[in-house]
Amino acid sequence: MLGKRLFWDALMFGAIMLWVAVIVAGSQLFESTGGKALLPVALLLMHCGEFPLSSGIGKAKGLSMFHTFIHTAVFGFTWWVPLKKGVIDR
Repeated sequence: MLGKRLFWDALMFGAIMLWVAVIVAGSQLFESTGGKALLPVALLLMHCGEFPLSSGIGKAKGLSMFHTFIHTAVFGFTWWVPLKKGVIDR
């Protein structure tokens, strides 16, 4: 299962849905602009915490740091783990 592209694509779709849920939840739970940004910023920081791991993997695969950072920020481990395993190539 971990070697199947469809599995990782489903998890990446789930990561996008998590972003949507976090943005909607933030806008519903908080009235101030700072409050509305709290949950998305927290999710972004969690994903950025993975960057030290993903940057080495991206570099080994010949990807730019910008490409690696954006994909890690959006998808987190659901992008760099299959990249490391060779299930996906970008």
